[in-house]
Amino acid sequence: MSYHVRCKRLAPQPVLFIRAHVERSKLESTVSSFLNEICDYISTKGMQPSAPPYTRYHAFDDNDIDLETGVPVIRRVNGQGMIQTGEIPGGDYACTEHWGPYEQMQDAMRALNEWMFDHGRQASGPSIEVYWTDPTTEPNANRWRTELLRPLQPIAQAASVA
Repeated sequence: MSYHVRCKRLAPQPVLFIRAHVERSKLESTVSSFLNEICDYISTKGMQPSAPPYTRYHAFDDNDIDLETGVPVIRRVNGQGMIQTGEIPGGDYACTEHWGPYEQMQDAMRALNEWMFDHGRQASGPSIEVYWTDPTTEPNANRWRTELLRPLQPIAQAASVA
C-alpha cells in the first residue's frame, strides 16, 4: 500500500481520556473498553464527542504499551475516576491515512517517519491514531480508516542578518 504523507496544522483540542499501561495482547479490547467508558461518561454530561476517538502512544516495548485513549470534546469538562481531562496540543503534524486492519499499520508509520526524515522534521511528541471507522458498525476490516499523526517540532526561524 502506498501512503501520501502531508503536514497539517491542528488547533488545540480538549479531550477526555484514560491513560494506562496495557499488555500488547490486550490492546484492542482495552481501547474498546476505555472508549465505551468515556462515551458513557460524556453522555451523562449531556455531551457528544466533537471528533472521532483516538489513541496516543506514549511508550511501548515488546509487551507493554503506555497509551492514552480518548475522545475529543467541544469544551473542557472535569473527568471522573480513571477518566482525565486534557488536550491534544495544536501545531503542525505529519499525517497519513491507513485503510485496513489495525495490525497492518506499520507501513503507514514507516511512511510518516521517512517523510519527516526527508523533510528535515522531528517528532515533538507521541504518535496518535484517529479512528474514523467504528469496527462495531463496519465488520469489514479492509474498510477501516485510521489517520496516523506525528506532532512536529517547529521549524527553526532563520536569524536575520543586519
